[in-house]
Amino acid sequence: MRGGDVGANNLICKYTRQDDTLRVVQTVMGTTRAVYYKITPYGLEANDGTVLLNPARFNADRLLDSGYNKQDKGDYDGAIADYNRALELDPKYALAYNNRGLVKSNKGDQDAAIADFDRALELDPKLAFAYNNRGKAYMEKGDYERAIQGCNRSIELYEKNPFAYNNRGWAYCRKRDYDRAWADVKKCRELGGKVDTKFLAELTQASGRTE
Repeated sequence: MRGGDVGANNLICKYTRQDDTLRVVQTVMGTTRAVYYKITPYGLEANDGTVLLNPARFNADRLLDSGYNKQDKGDYDGAIADYNRALELDPKYALAYNNRGLVKSNKGDQDAAIADFDRALELDPKLAFAYNNRGKAYMEKGDYERAIQGCNRSIELYEKNPFAYNNRGWAYCRKRDYDRAWADVKKCRELGGKVDTKFLAELTQASGRTE
């Protein structure tokens, strides 16, 4: 490995490779102390826990940020294009699947959105927001039980997620369980979240009560 102005002849290190592990056998200082690096989707992870960033993952992160900004501005097609490119660079990027699924859900394609959320959770079973977002997609399809289950799991993993309470409350409203719906409205706000205005209007009209 060579690069920059480091050391004689720009030598950084010499290494051997076996399976998914690199074994550094000579460093720039000429020492022979071995350092082991495991090859992961995020880069090289040393035996001391240090991770050297994978350039592909770095570029995927930049595309994720770009996609999120476009999504926030309502440019859903542009956002999906960025998430697609991020996944080309890193096919195991769970958050990119989650974000792309959310955009597809906002465009009304709930089946495609659920497929993306499923893939995100296969890659990262503890990605709380993917459970919540999948729950919202199921609610849009009229499957309120699955919607509630998804939001419940999201809350189990991250109880301070106001979006999960908002979406679960909406599903409760559709099931005509208005007391629980109003309780989730309150909890969402306690956590600093903003209750969806369409949900609140629907709940107010359906329950015949206000806050």
